[in-house]
Amino acid sequence: MHENELTNEQRDQIISAYLVGSNASKISAALSIACTIVYETIDRYKKTGSPYPKKRSGHSKALSSRDQHSLQRIVLKNRFLPLNKLTNELNLNFNTTYHPNTIHNYLHNFGLKGHVAHFKSFLKHKDRIK
Repeated sequence: MHENELTNEQRDQIISAYLVGSNASKISAALSIACTIVYETIDRYKKTGSPYPKKRSGHSKALSSRDQHSLQRIVLKNRFLPLNKLTNELNLNFNTTYHPNTIHNYLHNFGLKGHVAHFKSFLKHKDRIK
């Protein structure tokens, strides 16, 4: 469920008030919900016969927000751990079988990117000292 989404009880209250004969503005004031949300719920009920939205399409996330947070903690604790070892540690902790590419994508979304330091051969002597 998304952050600003109505609960099932709120949807049921809206529909029961609508079936009794209350208009949307009165329902909105009584339940302290925005009028547009009430209108959308009533409209959905009229069209589909159900006040509940359809299931959202798409593949679910591999890691929950809690798992993502613990992945971040593992990475920030061992900053120089290679991706394969990091994936193995995560799979052992969560008893899962995530692919390293999945972990790499999550790290990229966190803004954590691994790059190898390059030798800068064309620096002047005074710049190397800095």
